[in-house]
Order: sequence, then structure tokens, then C-alpha cells
Amino acid sequence: MSEYYFVATALPSITWGKSPEITLHEYLFFLKDNLSECDRLFLDHYDNEGGLPHFLSLFEFSANAPIDNKKLSRALCCPTLPSFLRSYLAFEKRLRFVLVGLRAKQLGRNLTTELQHEDPHDELVTELLTQQKAKNYAPPEPFEPLSDLFECLFDQPLALHEALCRFRFIAVEEMMGFDLFSIDYLLGYLIQLLLTTHWMELDRQTGMALLDTLLKETA
Repeated sequence: MSEYYFVATALPSITWGKSPEITLHEYLFFLKDNLSECDRLFLDHYDNEGGLPHFLSLFEFSANAPIDNKKLSRALCCPTLPSFLRSYLAFEKRLRFVLVGLRAKQLGRNLTTELQHEDPHDELVTELLTQQKAKNYAPPEPFEPLSDLFECLFDQPLALHEALCRFRFIAVEEMMGFDLFSIDYLLGYLIQLLLTTHWMELDRQTGMALLDTLLKETA
């Protein structure tokens, strides 16, 4: 397994809530230049728009993005997908099902209806349906904290979205491990960069929209 001493020491730290000192395009270019041929296989398939790898389309953190669990499932079967991304995508798939359960209970929706297009043999779907008649949905580990988040922030969509992005950010940090020079660490850094960039851009857009509304009201 390759050890990336130069790459890891050259990276600026990422802190939640602060603009990253490196852009996504810069980091992907940096990776392509420094990863071994084996480790960069997943970067070699590019999208037609923006020069970004296809696999990045799996990470739709936007509040309005459609949840495509079938797409996640297909990605998990990809033979060239690095083990860290495989682990993270499995986490992301579970998280999205947990969110379905929490939203359904908060809105009083029928879980059977919400999951009608999912694979009924999927253990995550089965786990949700066993709680169909329960008053509250109890998420499995490590998603238990999300119950309180939904309870406190469900009527504050932007705050809830920020809390979910931060939850992902912390989860990635735990999954990255302590080997700063491993491919797992570099891929974890990529996910954290995606999350932070997404949130900072969303926060900036929201701030500009609020300012625009204020200016119109005072004109």
C-alpha cells in the first residue's frame, strides 16, 4: 500500500464552518498528479461537465437533491472503488434511509408508501418497516443523535441541513483513522472538502438572498 508523505504534509487543514484554503478542482488535480496508478483508477473517468470524476455525482448533499439509493448500490459494486469510498458510501446509504424514517415520522407519513420503490429485501428497508407502527423512529448506531437533531431543528431547514453536513463531516473524520499518509486519509479529506465547500457555498447563497430581500424591502 502506498504511503503519501508529501501529499499529506502539503495539505491545508479543513475546519468546519471555515472556507477551505484549497478548491475541489485544485485538490483533484493534486491527487491525480501524486497518487499511484492503482489508487487513482477511480479518478480516471471524467464527467462531461466541469471535468469532475463521475463518482462525485454520488455525493449530493443539497437539501433538494433526489435520493438515489439504487445509484449508491451500483457504486458499491464497482470493482475499482477504493475501500474507503466503499465504506463511506455504505454509511451514506444507511444515513439516507435513516433520514427517510425520521422525516416520515415527523410528517406523519406512511413508511410503506415512502419506501414503495425500494428493494423490499434490503435489510435497511426491512429495519425501517419494523418500526412502522412505533410512535417514534429510533435510528440504529451510529445515527442515534439524529433523532434529537430532527426534534430540535425540523422547522429550521437550513440549520438542520447544516447539522446533517456537520454530522457527515465528523463521521468521515472518525473513518479516516490516524494514518495521515494513507489513501484512506486522502479520500476522507476529499469528502470533507466536498462537504465544507458545499456548505460554505450554500451559506453564501443564502446570505446573498437574504441581503437581496432586505434591500428590496428598504428600497
